[in-house]
Order: sequence, then C-alpha cells, then structure tokens
Amino acid sequence: MKFNKLNEKLGELGSFILPGGTNASAFLHLSRTIIRRAERSIIDLLEKEEVNPTLLEYINRLSDFLFTLARFAAKIDQKEEMIYIRPDPKMKIYTPVSPDVWKKSKE
Repeated sequence: MKFNKLNEKLGELGSFILPGGTNASAFLHLSRTIIRRAERSIIDLLEKEEVNPTLLEYINRLSDFLFTLARFAAKIDQKEEMIYIRPDPKMKIYTPVSPDVWKKSKE
C-alpha cells in the first residue's frame, strides 16, 4: 500500500496526537523519534561537513512514514488516538512544596 493511500485511509489530522496506542504503534512512534534525532544530528553535521542533501530528505520522509504507520497500526487495532490538549495556563498544575520538606526532623 502506498504512503498517500495510508494517509487517505486515516483522514486529516487536525491536532497533535500523543504517541502510544498498541505495542506496534508505540514502537513505531519510538522509531520515529529516533529518526528525528538522527535528522537533527545530520543538520548539525551539515555545518561541519558536506553531506548528500538527499540524505536529509530521505530521513525526513522516513520519519513521516513511520508516523503514518504508527497511526495506521493503531487504527488496525481499533485503538483511538489520544489527542493532545494544551493545559489551561490559568489552571494551577501543582502546589510548590515547602523548602523544609527535605530536612531531617530532629527526633
């Protein structure tokens, strides 16, 4: 199945999704993040060495493909994608702990 056909079956993505789902989709998301790290390393390398420009394009497309495969694997396993919802900045996420909390008590 071609990459564009996979995307058509998944539908348009209107939000960020959280990695996860099934083992297969989670491992595909993990692979994608490793490829993204490699992409950033190649960009750093470009400042120091001459690199075939096709390599960067290939790595970028591979990352896109792994992302699509991860979404497709979740769909096959009938797992709903978890949409990332940005927290409300007005909402207090945690309460700071007193600095004395880590001091040993004198008993």
